[in-house]
Amino acid sequence: MEPEDQYPPLPPLYSLSVPEPQPEAAPERDPVWTGRDIAAVLIFTLGCLLAAMVTVGLIWLIARASSRMPAPTGERQQVYLLLLAQSIAFAAGMLFAAGWLRTHYRVRFWQAIHWRRLTASHALAVVGGAVALAVGGMALTPFLHVPHQLPVDRMFSPQTAWPMAIYGVALAPLFEEFFFRGLLYPSLRRSFTEGMSLEEARRWRPWFWLGATVLALGALLAIATRHLQGLPMPTATTWWLLAAMVLAAGVPLWTRGLSLIVSLLARLRQPELLAILVTGVLFGLMHSEQLAGAWGPLLLLSLVGIVLTAVRAYTGSLTASWLLHLSYNAVLFIALYYQSQGFHNFHGLHS
Repeated sequence: MEPEDQYPPLPPLYSLSVPEPQPEAAPERDPVWTGRDIAAVLIFTLGCLLAAMVTVGLIWLIARASSRMPAPTGERQQVYLLLLAQSIAFAAGMLFAAGWLRTHYRVRFWQAIHWRRLTASHALAVVGGAVALAVGGMALTPFLHVPHQLPVDRMFSPQTAWPMAIYGVALAPLFEEFFFRGLLYPSLRRSFTEGMSLEEARRWRPWFWLGATVLALGALLAIATRHLQGLPMPTATTWWLLAAMVLAAGVPLWTRGLSLIVSLLARLRQPELLAILVTGVLFGLMHSEQLAGAWGPLLLLSLVGIVLTAVRAYTGSLTASWLLHLSYNAVLFIALYYQSQGFHNFHGLHS
C-alpha cells in the first residue's frame, strides 16, 4: 500500500469559500460637468468676444486713420467686425471647454458632448427633416407678427451676404449646437432630475457677480466703440448695462430663486421634456437683439430650437442636431439667394 502522506490532505470544508460578487461600478454621470462649468465656459467666451471686438476694432481704426488700406464703413464694416470677432471668440470658447473638461473630469471632449457618427440613411433623414422644417417655418411667417425691418436685415447687403451665408452655414450651427445641445441641454436634464439645494445655489453667487461684471464691461465697450466710430447708440446697449446692475445688486435673491425654480420643476418628474423646452426657448431668446424682441420671429426660432433639442435627445447624438441646424440654415440662405436675385437686390428685405 502507498503511504498515506503521499498526497497532501484536502483543506477543511469550512475553508472552501465562494468569493462574494463585487458591486457593479456606479455609472458615470452624464454629463460629468455641472452648471457652474457651463458658466465658466460662457463667461470665458464672452470675455474673448470683448477682447476680440476691441482688438479688431482698434485694427480697423488704425487702418482707417493711416489710410494705407481701404476700410469698409457703416453697417458693412460692423458686419465684418462682428463675424470675425464672433468666430475668434467662439472658437476660443470651444478650445477652453475641451481643455476644462479634460483637466477637471478626465474625459474626451467630443465623446463627452455626444458627437457620434451618423449612418448615411440617418443623415439623409435629418437633411430631409431640415428641408421640411425650413419650408414649414417660411409658410408660418406670414401668420406671425414680423416687423417690416429687423436689425438683422440691415446686416445684409451685396457686399456682406456671402460672408453672412458662410458664417451662418459653416460656423454658427457648430458653435450654437456645441453650447446649447452639447453642454446646456444635458446639464438642464440632470438639474431637472435632481433639483437644486440652497447650498448648491449659493455656490453660484461668484458666477453671478462675474457675469454681471462681464456684461457691464461689454455694454461700456459697445458704447465707447460706437462713439469712436460715429455710429448711433443702440437702445439694447443701455438695457444690457441696466441688466448688469440689477443682476449684481440682487445676487442673493437670484440664487435663492434659482434653487426654488429648479426644485419645483424637478418635482414635475419630466426632466427630458423640460430640458428640451427650456433649451429651445433660450436658443430663441439668444437672437432677441437681432430680432428687436419681435414675438413672431422669436416664437418661430424657439420652436426651431425645441425641434433641434428634441432631435438631439431622440438620437443621443449632437451630430444629428448639428446637421439639422446646418441644413436648415442652408435652405434659408438658398431661399434668400433666389429672393434677392443672387444676393444683389435686398430692397424687398429692408422695406
